[in-house]
Amino acid sequence: MFLVIQNGEYQEIQEKLSLKVMQHWVGIPGEFAYIDIARGQFSDPNIDLVFDEEFLFKGLQPTCMTPRTKNVLHGVVLAVGCKIGGEGAETVGLTPEQVKTVKNELAIVTEIIGNLVVLETKK
Repeated sequence: MFLVIQNGEYQEIQEKLSLKVMQHWVGIPGEFAYIDIARGQFSDPNIDLVFDEEFLFKGLQPTCMTPRTKNVLHGVVLAVGCKIGGEGAETVGLTPEQVKTVKNELAIVTEIIGNLVVLETKK
């Protein structure tokens, strides 16, 4: 399972993760998307955020603010699990405990008023 974060809400998805699946979710429908990963943002180091690398170029709306570095990510953002091993990192599904961690720690955009962005956690 992974979380899709958009429009101020979380959606739990049971789909198997692959590069193609992640590119589909974060991109503009019908367009290819290059993905980027924000690693090390949560108290659990095995949670990553996946997003469209070109979100500013594409003019996507703000979605969330990363817990540690306070960067604002735009467009559809995925919260996924990560296994770090000898061959690098592998993207995997989230555990139920990791889902709770994301919802407790990630500030998501709930409203945009002019240039003001309203953020809150959804516990």
